Amino acid sequence: MPRRQITVVPDDDRTHRAIAELRKDLEVPESYPQAAIDSLISDPPHPDHDLTDIPFETIDPPGAMDLDQAIHLEKTDDGGYLFHYAIADVARYIEPGSRLDEEAWERGATLYGPVGRVPLHPASLVEGEASLLPERTRVANVWEIRLDGDAEPVDVSVRSARVRSIRRRTYEEVQGFLDDGGETGFWPLVLELGRARRELEIARGGVSLPIPDQEVRAVDGGYGLIWDAPRPIDEANAQLSLLTGAVAAQLMMDGGVGILRTLPESTEEGMNQLRRVAKGLGIDWSGEETYGDLLQRLKPDVPEHLAMLTESTMLFRGAGYQVVGDGAPHKHGALSMYYTHVTAPIRRLVDRYTGAICVALSAGEEPPKWAVDALHRLPPVMADADRRAGQFERAGLDLVEALLLEDNVGETFSAVVVESYDKGGEIMVREPPIHANVNFKVELGETIDVELSNVDVTRRTVSFRAAG
Repeated sequence: MPRRQITVVPDDDRTHRAIAELRKDLEVPESYPQAAIDSLISDPPHPDHDLTDIPFETIDPPGAMDLDQAIHLEKTDDGGYLFHYAIADVARYIEPGSRLDEEAWERGATLYGPVGRVPLHPASLVEGEASLLPERTRVANVWEIRLDGDAEPVDVSVRSARVRSIRRRTYEEVQGFLDDGGETGFWPLVLELGRARRELEIARGGVSLPIPDQEVRAVDGGYGLIWDAPRPIDEANAQLSLLTGAVAAQLMMDGGVGILRTLPESTEEGMNQLRRVAKGLGIDWSGEETYGDLLQRLKPDVPEHLAMLTESTMLFRGAGYQVVGDGAPHKHGALSMYYTHVTAPIRRLVDRYTGAICVALSAGEEPPKWAVDALHRLPPVMADADRRAGQFERAGLDLVEALLLEDNVGETFSAVVVESYDKGGEIMVREPPIHANVNFKVELGETIDVELSNVDVTRRTVSFRAAG
């Protein structure tokens, strides 16, 4: 499920103090230990396979240097697709049990917050030796996925190989030339395959939430909120990552070893609650329309629709990991398929292990002992990493909301009640779309007016009371 990326742009002392306090409160490390950096394996041997003739390209946000994915796509003579997906081979630089390995286990995942990030691995690795930067030969786990004309995979393999990306793209750049009909390369095919995979997702009951990114910028001495809704190329590229996670999960289940990413399916109670929220937001959701169809027509740039998309995350809670072989395999409820994390080893610990296992299984070999032995340790470590990532993101969002509203104390806002408790509830302000808890009685789904009573940027708190 997508997360909202929160960024605070204003470069002033007060904002920096608030961010420093946030990092202190959450015990976020300020730097990477030198002893861990020193244990990095330098210049490990390259594999025999050479795929540098494939013109891979990367697509990432502007300025990104930690590039762990590169793609190439072509049409086949039978009307299908040949998809090559290169994933940075981080494992070859890390000795199991080394100080660097221990540090990565302590962190679990890269944290993304209001300013910058807290990396899983040192910059010298993730922005240097392992990063799939353009015009540099790198080693990657390269997935070769052949799909038929209906976008279903028919043949899958993955191997460690030398690769060379020829170009670093941004999402905005690619969407721009696709819209304008300029230079395109294989990117129209990415849109085509991504849309086909999205249709298959809808058909099997899966859902994707197009929640936009948020950015706060200085505007006339104050702060303004900018929403950046996902572009078609963003969604298409995400579908190719999901495709790879699906075939990797199947490979591990067939091999009887690995780890799945799981999520419980939505409940009837949760769906009924979401319908009440939709009613409160003035969104017509008839009994005949499916949840997936509703999502298709919601527009992130419409405040009520954005509130609905945000609240839709309530349907899918309880994500976890399951070691293959520990009982019947569980699907990912939101995707409605078996799935694993395998495409982001620079940013997630578990992907280093799933990648190594898949390479071995694809070659008909025994997976490395260091990877298999770690499988049962990974679920609690990744759960803790997910929890800390959520805390870091939530704290960043709280800071953004406080910065945005500090000059509006005393003003009245329209809000919808998205959760109701015995002595209070949770509201979502229509504009700007902000979550807040209230300590007065409210009814789920009702629309109310609230007055902004207090804002504390340092403590990252925003308080509302009943208007009138």
